[in-house]
Amino acid sequence: MQRQPFSDAYGKFLTWSIPATEILLSLMMVTTAFRKLGLYLSTSLMICFTGYIVLVQLHYYGKIPCSCGGVISKLSWPQHLLFNLFFVAIGFLGIYLEQRADSLQQNVHLAK
Repeated sequence: MQRQPFSDAYGKFLTWSIPATEILLSLMMVTTAFRKLGLYLSTSLMICFTGYIVLVQLHYYGKIPCSCGGVISKLSWPQHLLFNLFFVAIGFLGIYLEQRADSLQQNVHLAK
């Protein structure tokens, strides 16, 4: 994270806060009561990551930051963008399916 175009203090904050947030969102998505909120928040986080990649591709930061580290470190920035867009689409699909399930559940209760 220190090789990204952020201040050292902000980079250190992101180093622990991003994984902690991802773990929290994962727990939310496997908990029925928080699943929909977890889907919305995780999709929003993925959109933020995708926005960062778009800024990298547009050379907003003046130089292309290192894409080193992490599970997908071998991907180029354009490949990262496609990867993220795929998972943003999966997030939207999950939100749609969750809303549809809620709607069907409400219809079942109304029919009783």
